[in-house]
Amino acid sequence: MYCVKCGVELADSERVCPLCETPVYFPDLDPDPETPYPREINKRDFNPRYAVCFLITCFYLIIAAIPLLCDLNINDRMTWSGLVLGGMLLFYIIFILPTWFKRATPAIFAPSSFLAIGLYLFYVNFYTGGDWFWIFAMPVTLAAAVIWCSVSILGYYLKRGKLYIAAGAFISTGAYCIFLEYFLHLAFHIHDKMVWSLYPAIIFALIGIMLIVIAIVRPIREHLVKIFSV
Repeated sequence: MYCVKCGVELADSERVCPLCETPVYFPDLDPDPETPYPREINKRDFNPRYAVCFLITCFYLIIAAIPLLCDLNINDRMTWSGLVLGGMLLFYIIFILPTWFKRATPAIFAPSSFLAIGLYLFYVNFYTGGDWFWIFAMPVTLAAAVIWCSVSILGYYLKRGKLYIAAGAFISTGAYCIFLEYFLHLAFHIHDKMVWSLYPAIIFALIGIMLIVIAIVRPIREHLVKIFSV
């Protein structure tokens, strides 16, 4: 008898090859022996998530065809259906597309989502013949993208400093409220002064400062962990 790996002659009493330590293969004693080498797995385990995503995608395409066909039948061209299809595509990109992937990293999907939002708003501006995209929608969407992408990426990749990230998120959100109201006044001339944005900005700033204090003062942080872990 010989080793199936290195070819060394083996004694009948040996169970392991003395040279390469490969288990000895006895075809006469075991009708269904285990091979000394691991079996190659060519097919990956089936993941039901892909089947669900595929069914949702097919359902989406069927639903999207209804307003498109109605619009083409009534107006002989695509008019209002573009808004419906764009909204459905935007929802799919933000909420459904990440489920296709095992790990939906924020570094890819967060900027992609805001890019889709910006393109959809640009299409709405073009369809309605307005001029509010460049002076309102684009800066507001870009600012929201910077805040959300920074918070989500830092929270995903950094293992420590979660309280500091949360504090920065609250403070940035408060500043974003002021930024939003300013561009509302600039684009649509709703009010001559700040009306509502200072209130959430102050509240979010106080929450952010509180989180920073908790992160800095260790006894407070440990005491709160004990309270909430009970």
